[in-house]
Amino acid sequence: MQSLSKRSIQHLIEVVFPSEGVQNLISTDTDELLRIIAADKREELKIFLGEVVRFGNQSKDPQWHNLDRYFDKISGDLTSERKIKEKAESVLELLMSLVQYTAVSIGSVYNPNECELIDR
Repeated sequence: MQSLSKRSIQHLIEVVFPSEGVQNLISTDTDELLRIIAADKREELKIFLGEVVRFGNQSKDPQWHNLDRYFDKISGDLTSERKIKEKAESVLELLMSLVQYTAVSIGSVYNPNECELIDR
């Protein structure tokens, strides 16, 4: 969605999404509609990059040849960053749950009446 301006997104949400046709034919869920638009934009970008690569390969100047390798490298770097971010988020969730368990354990040491242990 970064390729769309805030004004364009606002127009979609306020004018296009509430329209009867969109609501009946596609979806009433705004998040789903935004995901559909994002996928469509990615597809448009993929087609555009293909044309840039094709024109680059046809160029007489060799510096424009093999742009597909460059775009693949950039795409791979972005994918790596995304995976690292997802891994960091999962580790953070694990740490937060451990913090909660630790807080309950410490609370039970200082106030044994509030301990919520499972009967064995």
